[in-house]
Amino acid sequence: MRPILVILFSLSLASGPASDMATTPDFSSYPRTEWFRTLMGQHTNAHWNLHETHFLWMTEFPCGAGSSFQSVVTENGKEYMGFHTELAVYGGHDKQMSQKELEALHRAIQDLPPTNAAPSIESLVIVSFREGTNWITRTYDTDELPKPMYEVYRITGVKWQHAARVK
Repeated sequence: MRPILVILFSLSLASGPASDMATTPDFSSYPRTEWFRTLMGQHTNAHWNLHETHFLWMTEFPCGAGSSFQSVVTENGKEYMGFHTELAVYGGHDKQMSQKELEALHRAIQDLPPTNAAPSIESLVIVSFREGTNWITRTYDTDELPKPMYEVYRITGVKWQHAARVK
């Protein structure tokens, strides 16, 4: 019994400080529409995303809860971007990232802080990504983006208007 307690205690010390660990995003203050709930379910469904070989999935709601801009990157660098509403997809397109871009994207994702913001829906960006065998979801405020997020945007070609606001 004593060795088990020692092992459990040592494992508890090995996990980083609580400030280094992100909490689960809280989506309870956002619209409770079926479309939004489905989108959040897709964002946070680790089994589905890992099975689909997604590496990165970003969603923003620049016009509010009725529409979203989505960008998905697979492990092999295939990127999809599109503007979605509850009823349609507009202007979606695919692109193949180079190996160099994909490696830079992996580095930028690793540098994202483990925080979860709860801004207005128009300022919300949801970032979900693969970290080893885990699927991580974080939220950020587009008005107060962490620096690594600008690098993610630069590499993926998303949101160039944010790049000018680097602090």
